[in-house]
Amino acid sequence: MNIAEEALHELYPTLREDRKIILNYHGRFKGYNGNIRWSSRHAPDSFIEIRLSREWEDVSPMIQKGLIQHLFLKLYKSPMQTEAMRLYDSFIKNLSKVALVTKQDPLLFERFKNLNEVYFDNGLDAPNLVWGGPSFHKLGTYTYATDTIMLSGVFQNIANEDMPMLDYVLYHEMIHKHEKFYTKNGKMHSHTKAFRDKENQFKITEAEEKLQAFLRRRRRSHSDSVVEFPSSRTKSRRTLLNWFFD
Repeated sequence: MNIAEEALHELYPTLREDRKIILNYHGRFKGYNGNIRWSSRHAPDSFIEIRLSREWEDVSPMIQKGLIQHLFLKLYKSPMQTEAMRLYDSFIKNLSKVALVTKQDPLLFERFKNLNEVYFDNGLDAPNLVWGGPSFHKLGTYTYATDTIMLSGVFQNIANEDMPMLDYVLYHEMIHKHEKFYTKNGKMHSHTKAFRDKENQFKITEAEEKLQAFLRRRRRSHSDSVVEFPSSRTKSRRTLLNWFFD
């Protein structure tokens, strides 16, 4: 019995699952990540495959089980909480303390310093600060495992008068770093009341409406930009952290 099979049995002791449970470690993932794929129960050679990054091979099996159980919840959609899942949550929260910070875009670093002083009393350590692709769907992410804030490329080379919109999205991701998350019934929650209260402190009125107006202008002026939309075909392949955080 592999770790994935043990994790499923501990999560749902009475569940009968006839599909083959496969556990693989891959080098294609960044940091401590993973995903789950599955076939129909009635398909020939039906399977459930757990794929984890190679970094997980050196991590305690108990913590691995916690990640795998979180992934199983995406398939079975039955709320549950185990000790392994709690250990995994604690592990992820603390990864940012030991992550290597080696990439800091000069503009993003300067904006981070300003926001850190105004809203966090300089209490946040600067993470990795990088640009992503020009996505209008996902404007920013904070990844705990690598302590990285990534902003959409739609904010690159913007005019000075639009810089507050970059700040607004960057500030949102900084709150994720500051507030972390909590887990209930196996589901991670990051947009808490404390998060929203902190977000509402941003010193631009109607920031959300102004951001939407900015994005409409950028779409018109960059009609050839790549726009990312979620696809039902890829849901089972999304990485764990992308399910939980933005």
